Amino acid sequence: MTTDNITKIAETSFVVAICDGNRTLPLPFTRSLFIPLYTHLFSPYSNIIILSVLFFLVAIRLVHPLSPRGKLVHWGREGIKETNYLVKQACAAVPDDKDKIVLRDEIFRLATSPNQAKQLQETAKNKNCEEFCEWMDRSQLLKRAFIDCDAAENVHGGLRLYNGCKVLHLPSYLKGLWAACEVLSSRSTDLCLQWEYLDLFEQDDTLKACKDLDHHYDTIIWAAGSGLFESEIVSDWLLQPTLPDSSRLPFQLVRGQSVEIRFPESSQMEQQQALLSGKYISPLPDPGVVLVGATHEFAPEPLSHSEVKKEMREKTQSFCPHVWGKGSIVERYTEGIRVQSQRGSKGRLPIVGKLTREDEDTNLVREHWIFTGLSSRGLLYHGVYGKLLAQAISEGSEKCIETQCHDFDWWKRSKPEVNDHVVPGS
Repeated sequence: MTTDNITKIAETSFVVAICDGNRTLPLPFTRSLFIPLYTHLFSPYSNIIILSVLFFLVAIRLVHPLSPRGKLVHWGREGIKETNYLVKQACAAVPDDKDKIVLRDEIFRLATSPNQAKQLQETAKNKNCEEFCEWMDRSQLLKRAFIDCDAAENVHGGLRLYNGCKVLHLPSYLKGLWAACEVLSSRSTDLCLQWEYLDLFEQDDTLKACKDLDHHYDTIIWAAGSGLFESEIVSDWLLQPTLPDSSRLPFQLVRGQSVEIRFPESSQMEQQQALLSGKYISPLPDPGVVLVGATHEFAPEPLSHSEVKKEMREKTQSFCPHVWGKGSIVERYTEGIRVQSQRGSKGRLPIVGKLTREDEDTNLVREHWIFTGLSSRGLLYHGVYGKLLAQAISEGSEKCIETQCHDFDWWKRSKPEVNDHVVPGS
């Protein structure tokens, strides 16, 4: 699978499946990639389709289990464990490219004020967090994280995040997972692996195209990014029968823009570490380029490129001035829209579970499942929640999810405060 294919499928909807004649065993290949190595939970005689509707593919993700306030997020430990299992499988499937998947195996979270330093020191001492982080003072960070000497006075220490915390290059990770799926399918003579590019939104009647899926599959799984909600008609048809208040949706769509910056000599950035302090600075596979992000935009109209650059510079120059130094140039701007779930007592949890269907054709009793709303924790949660979802689908019941994850169905019971699911800029 080429990089061009990766880019193409990231912009629309597609289906991945292991097929045995007319039978289908799902293998998703998406931003919400969650079941690729748990397919043994499904019967090979199931007729299941996983439909993934995407808006964008972010190149880099910083994977760690801590909240912005330095607390271990709900299921953070379990999430890191499952994610690293999938990363291991992806790397094993493409051994020559494994270094492209994991760009760094540590992240540095910087304190830019005395109050932040105190907070992060408490995080390092917290028994729930200490296995993932250690406190470093200013001098240690200058050596280990290669902080600019010019920025030393603005850095009051920070955390080194490790033991499973990583910087992942998503296109390479997806290619590795796909290769792992191929290995999985090769172990059975009854199964073959294929993926199909399917764009429902290019159909003359998108809603009809969605409904017609019921005639071909017993179970449909909507593993959705923001692309699914580009069509209000489709999202209303899909979600309204399940929600307590059909006029309100349990999420917001949030635009994020980032900047890729190139340096005149790649040697300047070969040792660049992933730095996090409100905004982030991350290395890319190209040693001469870093990614600086990201904005959080709720307005219909996106910020201009000059506004994005200004905001990123103001937020990061204090701890990483060399990124904006002489000779550096903006190579490109990247943009995406995430499905941000409503915040609850356990933070922002995914929207996962079985959808209620009100089929016009009573002869068609199909199961529809959904997995979306992972917000900024897609790579932290995709494995652990996907594993549960795979088990639930195989059993035809949400009971296993309910047993292990109380309040997983919060989105079916809640009455969100927001009701803005229109794609920004649409």
